[in-house]
Order: sequence, then C-alpha cells, then structure tokens
Amino acid sequence: MTSRLDRVLVVALALVLIATVTTILLSTQATTERATIRQMEQVMSRVAFEASDEARVFLDPAESMTRLTADLLEDGVFSEDDPERFEEFLIDLLRENDFIAGMFAGRPDGDFFYVKRDDEFAPSGFRTKVIAVAGDTRVVTYVWRDADGEVVRTDEDPEDVYDPRTRPWYTTSQAVDGVIWTDPYIFFTSRQPGITSAVAILDEDTGRFDGSFGVDVEIRQLSEILTTLPISDEGQAFIVDASGQLVGLSGASDLGLEDGNTLRRLTPEEVEDPIVDAAYSTLLQNGGPLVSEATFVSFEGGDRPWRASFEPFAAGRWPWTIAVFAPEDDFLEEVRETQRANTRLAIVIGVIALAVAIALATGLTRPLARMRRTVLTDQLTGLRNRRALDQLGAGLIGRSARSGTAIGVVVLDLDYFKKVNDTYGHGVGDEVLKAVSGRLTRALRDEDLLVRQGGEEFVAVLPDTLHDEAVTIGERLVAGIRGGPINTSAGPIPMTVSAGLATGWPNPDDHLRDLVAQADEALYRAKSAGRNQLVVVQLGRRADDEPAEEPTT
Repeated sequence: MTSRLDRVLVVALALVLIATVTTILLSTQATTERATIRQMEQVMSRVAFEASDEARVFLDPAESMTRLTADLLEDGVFSEDDPERFEEFLIDLLRENDFIAGMFAGRPDGDFFYVKRDDEFAPSGFRTKVIAVAGDTRVVTYVWRDADGEVVRTDEDPEDVYDPRTRPWYTTSQAVDGVIWTDPYIFFTSRQPGITSAVAILDEDTGRFDGSFGVDVEIRQLSEILTTLPISDEGQAFIVDASGQLVGLSGASDLGLEDGNTLRRLTPEEVEDPIVDAAYSTLLQNGGPLVSEATFVSFEGGDRPWRASFEPFAAGRWPWTIAVFAPEDDFLEEVRETQRANTRLAIVIGVIALAVAIALATGLTRPLARMRRTVLTDQLTGLRNRRALDQLGAGLIGRSARSGTAIGVVVLDLDYFKKVNDTYGHGVGDEVLKAVSGRLTRALRDEDLLVRQGGEEFVAVLPDTLHDEAVTIGERLVAGIRGGPINTSAGPIPMTVSAGLATGWPNPDDHLRDLVAQADEALYRAKSAGRNQLVVVQLGRRADDEPAEEPTT
C-alpha cells in the first residue's frame, strides 16, 4: 500500500513538474518574441547607421576636396594660362580617390573644364573636356589620356550644347555660401545617377561670384553598400529622396529609367519587387518619403509579416530616408523552434530530475553544497578565497564583456602587517584580518565580490562600474581602514592599507587575472609612493589602449 502510494505521489509530482515547466515556457514565449522584435529593431537601426557611416567615407572626402580645390582656384594657384597644370592636379586626385567620378569647374561666361575617368581608349584612363567661349565662338575639345597621363587622343565636338550654367550644381552653389550637395540627378556625361558637391568660386579682388567647382559621386555605390549590409537572410534596404525616387537599393546595379527621351531614376514602385513596393507604401503612410526621426513599423508582404525601420539618412545631413526591412520569420522562427525544443527538453529533464532527486534524497545534496561553500570560502574571515576569485570572477568579466559595461578591480594590502604579527602574535593578527574583512565588506555594494587572496592581501571586483564610481569605492575602502584603530585583545591597533585600482571595458577573450595584474602593479606603485593610498590605472575600451595612471590618496 505504501509502495503504491509512493508511486502515485511520484507520478503526481512528475505531472505537476511537467505542467509547471510547460506553462512557464509557453507563458514566456510571448515575452521572448517581444524581446526579439525589440532586438530586431535595434539590428535594423544599427544597420541604417552603418550604411550612413559607410556612405560618409566617400561623401565627406568629396566635400573636403571641393572646398580645398575651390580655395586653390580663388588664391590663383591654378591659372587659366596653364590649364595643363590644373588638369594634372585633378587627375592625381582621381587616381587617389576611386570613389570620385569626375571633377570640374564652370565659369559665368560658359567656360567649362572637366576631368573624369574614361577607359574608352586606354585602361584606367582619363578624359578631359574643355569648353572655351570667346564672344560668339564656342570650342569644345576632348583629350583622352592613359593611366600615366599621356595623351592618346584628342577631338572636337561642334555639336556639343552643354552649358554648365544650367546645371543644378552651378545654380545651387551660386546662391549658397559654402559647400552644397545637389539632389540626386542623372549626370550629363556618364548617364548615371549621382550627386555633386559644389562650391562657389569668388573673385580674389572683388569677392564676386566667378564660377563654381564641383565633384561628382555616382550613387550606385550606395546600392553596393546596402547590398552588403548584415540585415538578415531576406532583409533588404533602400534610400529615397524627397521626390520618392531611389538613391540606393540593395541588390540593384542600375537605378536609371528611360522615360521617353529623358533618363530618370526609378521609384520603389517601378522596381517590380512587391516587398519593396509594400515597404515604400508603408513609408508613405507614416509620413514619408522623408521622415524626421526613426520609425519602426510592421507591414504585410508576400503573405508574411515584415518589420521596417525608417530613419533620416546620415542623421539628416542629406534629405533622404533609409529604409531597412526584414521578415519577422528571419528573427522569430529560430526563437520559436528553440522554444518548442526547450519545451520538449524541459519536460524530459523535469521527469528525470524529479526521479533523480527522489532517488538521491535531499540528504546528499546538502553536504555537497556545504562542501562547495567550504572549498570557495576563506576559513578565517568567511570571505571568498582565491579559488572563488578564479571561478566567480571569470563570470563577472564575461558578463561585462558581453554587455559592454565597465568593470573595476581593487587589490589591497595591509601596510606593515608583519609588524602586528611580530609584535602581538598571529592570534592578534587574525583578529585584525577579521576586522579588516568586516570594514571592507561594509564599504562595498551587494553585487561586488570581495576575496581574501592570501595573507594580508584582498581583492574586490566591481562589476558594471564606470571609472569614476570605481575610484569612489576604492577611496572608500582605503578610508575605511584608516578611519580608526582596530580593537583587538591586545588593545586598539591603527592600520592603513595600500590599494591599486584598474578599470576598463574587457573584451570577450580577456581574463580577470589580467585586470588583477594591472591592479597589482598599481598597488606596488602605491606602496612605493608611501603606502596608505590608492593608485588608479584606467584601461581603454580595447586591449591595446595605453593605460593611464591616476594616483589618489
């Protein structure tokens, strides 16, 4: 009867355990999915920032070159009497900056000087276009050069009707003080979509407008950047301007579209991708095509739920919007499958654990727990010992590395403790160590780890602690020891402590012992500097950062 009752109880307990574990897992699934969606939004926002950051790598230098060259023209460094020198300068800039499509200068009389990449007659060659206007006479000359700058062909084009004064870069820079960026447009020569950085050239004597200098950047590079973004398996991205035309699109090599006799840029609806179309429609419904702040939304595409992040491109520096979007399944499917597997596994493990727990009984686990505490505890002070520092400290530094938070380590050594033992005996020395342990414990926070490393040396690990806060805690530890004599059976004994503090942001492959070693070196300097003080060393965010010492007292 008793045996049968025991079996019934075991089965009942097993069922209760299975039901409890399953209920907990199922109830946390929604929470896990919400957390995953938040993570998904963070990933898309980070991807949008990476795209903007990569774009600035070639857009910012183009702007700098525009300003520099215009200054040289204004200062008369390049003369109209020596165009070959100016041409050589521009070719050198093109050689050094492969993201630049062309560079040019236009004058109020219609004169134009343009150097671009062109390998029609020579590999990695260049082509110069010169428009010279004198009264009613207009001469358009082309010069092709090879990669070394040697002329390989010249020609004239009397049919050319190009007038720089009608182009967006010229008219916009004429009306604005400083470097401007045009809206995306189709380049006259290359027939490729691009943008131009331009600035007005002022007459050195009168300060009047004397032309404009510009740098062309083909925006197809933006599509290449979007294509390589680490979004997800099916994630996509595009950039649109205020007119709703595409500036960049992941996976696209050409955004131009023949519209009658005009070449213009594609809109997202013309890409013939239903997901891109759905994402763009969602953007318009949320105040697009331009947005003023990051917006996270969901939409349906291809009979599946998608998530999108719409953000101002490059923090609003260019009037564009970047859209990053991915199907929820790319992020949630693995979570859901893991959840199902965990549910099955939890039930199996729960049954096994219950059976093992009943078989072994609680009397076996309690001695093991006591044994483990004994192994990790200093018998004299009741603090954690050196073994605990290695085991628990590794977890603390790993957590800081994963979360990207700072950590601090304080190594403390009692000053002249040997004199206490020699004068009063080891029994009194033990009393001092116990009292010191209590003072250090009270000076720390609950989450800090205090260890007696051996003898009169202690180590305090300060997880999730920025540098300034760690210094405050370290000074509190030092002050707590010298704050008053320690009462012992031999009478009050004044004590001080020297300490070294090391703080930093650990990498995943760092070890706590490395940080302890840095703190130990700081402790040595505190001893050398006269004891009874704290010496601080602050490490950088990378392992190769130079440490900076900061002694305090």
